[in-house]
Amino acid sequence: MKVGFFFRYATVVLICLSAPALAAPAPTQPATGPATQPAPKARFGMVVDDLNHHPNGAGAAKALGGNLYVNGILKGSRAERTGLRLRDVLLRIDGKEVHTIQDVLDAVHTPGLKVFDILRDKQPMTLKEPPEVM
Repeated sequence: MKVGFFFRYATVVLICLSAPALAAPAPTQPATGPATQPAPKARFGMVVDDLNHHPNGAGAAKALGGNLYVNGILKGSRAERTGLRLRDVLLRIDGKEVHTIQDVLDAVHTPGLKVFDILRDKQPMTLKEPPEVM
């Protein structure tokens, strides 16, 4: 009886491990020319963290003055040229309050130069993205 159980169990494990190999191949998409592909979204070049997703984050957000803060800046990025720094707290982008990381993504991916209302060392500041120099 124990031997039969072992073989049934081993068969189930073998089937589970090999099931992806038996699945139908993923459908291929037709090739499209460059004119029909959407343009890739340009990166703004900052990493934003939401304190609401951390233990005791509500207390930290209250102490900083907001829950979204800059946790990384890429060298040579639009974020660096705008003047954003590590630990800047994001309040508004283009006059619209930001409360979630999705709010930030939506705002920086809209066309145009950005205006950030931030807190830096608990002091309010406004930073304007400079035009690109070609």
